[in-house]
Amino acid sequence: AYGVYRKLLRDSAGIESGSVRSVYSNSVLEHVREPERALSEIQRVLMPGGVFIFTVPVKRYEKDLEQYFGKWYSGLINGLSYHHNMFEPGVWKRMVEQSGLAVEELVHYQPGWFTFYDYMLRFFSDRSLGTLVPGIGRRVLDRYRNQLLDMVGRSVSDTKESGGNILIVAKKCV
Repeated sequence: AYGVYRKLLRDSAGIESGSVRSVYSNSVLEHVREPERALSEIQRVLMPGGVFIFTVPVKRYEKDLEQYFGKWYSGLINGLSYHHNMFEPGVWKRMVEQSGLAVEELVHYQPGWFTFYDYMLRFFSDRSLGTLVPGIGRRVLDRYRNQLLDMVGRSVSDTKESGGNILIVAKKCV
C-alpha cells in the first residue's frame, strides 16, 4: 500500500538458487514453525559469499519477563507473541551452521533491565493507558526521547555474554 516493495512473494519457491546477496530477518524466526527448514531455504537462495543477518529473542528474554512480571505474564506474552522457538544462543548458532552457513558474529543485546522498561513503556500505548488518556504514549516518548535513545544504546553496549536477544551475522561459504 505504501509502495516500498517492488515485489512481494508468498514463499521462496520462485527465487533462483544462489541469486540473493543478502537476507535480513528482524525478530521473525522465533515465530516460524520449522526454523531449520527456513534456514535451509535461506542458505539455498543466498549466492556464495552472501550474508544472512537476523535477530531473535532467546531463552533469556523469557526468563527476564518472568523475573520482573512473573511466570504467568511471561507465558502470556510469549504465547500472544507466537514465540515458538525460544532457544539458547548456542542452539541458534548450531542450527545456522547445520544449514550450511558460517556464523561470523553473534552479538547479545537487551539486558533484563531493558526488557523491564520496554514492557513498562507499553502501558502508555494506545491499546493500554492511551485508551483513557489519548496521546499519552507520544507525550512520554517526546518528553524522554534522549533518555530512551541512551537506553537503547546501552542495551547493546552493556550486554556482554547474555541478553534477551541476539543478532547473528552469517555468510554462505564459497
